[in-house]
Amino acid sequence: MHYLHLLSILLLIFQSTIATLTGQSASQIINTLNTNILSIESGVYDVNIQFKSAPIEDTATFSGKVHFFKKLEDPYELAHFVCSGQGNLICAYDGNFFYSFDHQKKIIRLTASTEYNPNELMKNGLFLNLSLFRPYLKTTSPAFSLEQYDGYVAKKSKTPDSETIQLKYAISYLNDFKLSPIDPDSGRHIVQYDISLADYSLRSITDWHYFLPTPQYQRVEFSPIRPLPEDSTLNSIVGWVSLIDQGYRMEYYNPDADTAAIPEIKTLAEGDIFPDFNLPDLDGTNIRSDMLKDGLLLIDFWHRACAPCLMAMPGIENLHQRFGAKGLTVLGINPYDTDATKLKSFMGSREFTYRVLLDQERLLPEQVGIDTYPTLLLVDAASKNILHIQTGFSEDDEAALDKLIRSYLEK
Repeated sequence: MHYLHLLSILLLIFQSTIATLTGQSASQIINTLNTNILSIESGVYDVNIQFKSAPIEDTATFSGKVHFFKKLEDPYELAHFVCSGQGNLICAYDGNFFYSFDHQKKIIRLTASTEYNPNELMKNGLFLNLSLFRPYLKTTSPAFSLEQYDGYVAKKSKTPDSETIQLKYAISYLNDFKLSPIDPDSGRHIVQYDISLADYSLRSITDWHYFLPTPQYQRVEFSPIRPLPEDSTLNSIVGWVSLIDQGYRMEYYNPDADTAAIPEIKTLAEGDIFPDFNLPDLDGTNIRSDMLKDGLLLIDFWHRACAPCLMAMPGIENLHQRFGAKGLTVLGINPYDTDATKLKSFMGSREFTYRVLLDQERLLPEQVGIDTYPTLLLVDAASKNILHIQTGFSEDDEAALDKLIRSYLEK
């Protein structure tokens, strides 16, 4: 059967299912949702966000509030807005400047939107990105296109305060993140939208990625958009006068340039000396740098929520197996994960046998100047002289490191 014909049948079945449940077609429900969103010129909504990375067990949470104003035309077709989270202002946009708030230093940084697209400036944090839900901030175009619902399955359900319609789809793909036999061969991406039938507002988006035995998960819950009073303004919501009275100051910020406000971190280079350390391994045994005097050290800075780090680990384990008995000591330095028991179980389930050290105070990344993960360093154990530094890891990197390690061990 031709794909487009099959897709048409699936869409008809989907629309028939919606009609059976609600008396309306999918197009009617989505068009009503779009109309409601576009009709609100100024409003405020609350968000509650839950996020869990696939490699870790803990779920991070965030609560925020977004005020927006669509009354003013904007070249980026973006509503002017104020975003706050956990009770503090995070950022604001007034059409001319994007403002970010540093409450610890009492600094308000201004970036001119004539030079930098505010859509790009907003992409500097997971929770900020999810809170500033782009469809809610559009000023003219529909929030949702009908095409994205082709093949959805729908289900009517009850929430504590209303009936909702659930629109869900799933996509399967070859799992490039497969690290061990316990990981699935095929990944799955599942997305679910919950739309309230009481007022046709979007209530939640839930997103699952299955590429490890446990899923990566994020859920964003939205309150209904509440219209703001007609006399509300962006300035009154931010409260500039109050901030200035509290000692806040403004500074212009160029995200592409170095600024004196950012302290310079010395980055070690090849030929420098790797700093001394005294860190516990996953069994609680402290490992000092002066205990490691023979051969070579391959040091990998990594953490479990870093997908490129996970993809590098089988290759690092291969180097450990090939050269561990010939003078290579592999150390994984983890500055973010804190639970040694869970980390030990994670390493064991994937049959990674090299030693991992916990650096919970993140001293080594600061001393070495690490801000990208994974970063690998090859170090002469006796002198602690850094022989090689690289960020990222691929099959080509593994082959190059294999050759480099052989050359040093054979000297």
